[in-house]
Amino acid sequence: MPEKNLIKQFLKNKETSYQDSQKLNPEQRKFVNKFFNKNKKEKDSSNLIEKFTNKKATVAEDPNVINFEKLKKGISAVESLDGKLMINPQSTATGLYGQRFSELENLNLTKGLSREDFSKDIDYQNKIFEMRYNDQLKDIPGLKKSAYDLTEEYESQLNVPDKNVWNYSLDEVAALVNFLGRGGARKYFGNVLRDRRTLEDVFPTKYGEEAEQDNKTPEEYLRLYREGRDK
Repeated sequence: MPEKNLIKQFLKNKETSYQDSQKLNPEQRKFVNKFFNKNKKEKDSSNLIEKFTNKKATVAEDPNVINFEKLKKGISAVESLDGKLMINPQSTATGLYGQRFSELENLNLTKGLSREDFSKDIDYQNKIFEMRYNDQLKDIPGLKKSAYDLTEEYESQLNVPDKNVWNYSLDEVAALVNFLGRGGARKYFGNVLRDRRTLEDVFPTKYGEEAEQDNKTPEEYLRLYREGRDK
């Protein structure tokens, strides 16, 4: 076995025979030992963190990937107070994620359940929300795809010196799409943040005198989403 490949084997797997280890020269063995000792120290450090803080040692998340579990956690916090308010009295928003029961009826996805029954069926709510996330509901753009599309479209428009207002992670864009719909999120980024029009002007039936019900502003929604996601 060539020495270079043997070193690679050591780096991948410590279960190498004694005879193979003797093929490394002293400098190579020193390098391999240093690598393994470093990894052991890092693992020991993680174990100490878990032991004394009762928290898992975390690795920085990839900002280009949406953590679906955290997205669900944040949305359930803002939409239902983590399951405390499962039926919105002002709309048909229902369950952990505030999914509109009227929409599910139109899509023939209620399985014969009443709104109250759906509010209690957490497994089915999760199934529908996962379909919503993955672009699997008819004529409803998925949260995941929308987050990537809108970030690509608006980040460059809003990260400019005279505006510099883009401060949204992918999951936060997905949360706004859940709140406003894809079209509503586009209006918020384009008409409100970029063009600096008022919420009342852009969303007359959501805000101001013509509002059909009480609504959080997008930034209020995001603040509560972030608190739920990060707790």
